Amino acid sequence: MTESWGQQVVVDNRPGAGGIVASQVVVGSNPDGHTLMMVSNAHAISATLYSKLLYDIVRDFAGVSQVASGCVVVVVGKDLGVKSVKELIALAKSRPGKINFGTAGVGSAAHIHGEMFKIEAGIDIAHIAYKGPVEALSDTIAGRIGIALVGPGAAAPLIRDGRALALGVSTVARSPMLPNVPPEETLECYAKCGEPKKLVKLPRANHYDSYEFRNPEMSRIVYQEAAAWFKQYL
Repeated sequence: MTESWGQQVVVDNRPGAGGIVASQVVVGSNPDGHTLMMVSNAHAISATLYSKLLYDIVRDFAGVSQVASGCVVVVVGKDLGVKSVKELIALAKSRPGKINFGTAGVGSAAHIHGEMFKIEAGIDIAHIAYKGPVEALSDTIAGRIGIALVGPGAAAPLIRDGRALALGVSTVARSPMLPNVPPEETLECYAKCGEPKKLVKLPRANHYDSYEFRNPEMSRIVYQEAAAWFKQYL
């Protein structure tokens, strides 16, 4: 955004609670159009899970633009003994309530994917919420839990090194980061409501999502450098 807008953009990382921490910071900011928030669809999911949020996602925020899209990867440890989603479902049905799946938190897109997977497959697996994908993956390869549902950036280093297996991705198409894994979290940009429309429209980037999707350098950063960053912790 700094490059495309021609002005400095300062990144303030506020992780935690599926985006709730960041949302509270933004909703308390001055509505002058200079504070934006990058958030996944957990921003909407949290409103269905928590009755006492300090903000209203419809009243207090204005959606500006989708800037990227990703997927959830089904990752298992090599010792679990399965090599496909079909085999995983069969194992889970043979061991009801005995297999856990880990995600980066309650209400995250991965958590919802896991709950949907349970319903559609007719299996009984328990959710374990972690602080982030690194912790979930670490426990998966160590055999403390059976499954990790995480983003491709976090999963890719382990898959490429052969320390874990990716059974599938949640999208209809293959992920560029994991092209050999058979075949949805959306990252959106929000601003606090009340900001001037001329600023909310993202100057010089009315279709910012299209710009980023087609930008080769941005793709390289997302698909290569993100994986390299996660690798140092795995």
